Amino acid sequence: MTKLSEDSEFTVPLKNLIALIIATALAATAYFQINQELAHQSFQQDIIWGKVREHEDWIDTFRPPPEVLAAMAKQRELELLLNNLESRLEFIENGHNDGDFH
Repeated sequence: MTKLSEDSEFTVPLKNLIALIIATALAATAYFQINQELAHQSFQQDIIWGKVREHEDWIDTFRPPPEVLAAMAKQRELELLLNNLESRLEFIENGHNDGDFH
């Protein structure tokens, strides 16, 4: 059995050496491309989650302007008045116009 030392020599066919170099280069390239894509996806996810948090904050803190609140109150008042008028009209149409309905 031969012992290995720093003076030991071995031979590798040139085509095998080139194949090893190409395989190593491809593996390194693939590793860095995958790593870059993962970093990009992580960055995009952070941006999206930031926007989601912004929108959640906006939804939680949104208050309609006073003009809108006043218009909504007026709309509700008009709806109640319309319902009352419809009830009175129905009462009158049914022949109960004695004046008992208020």
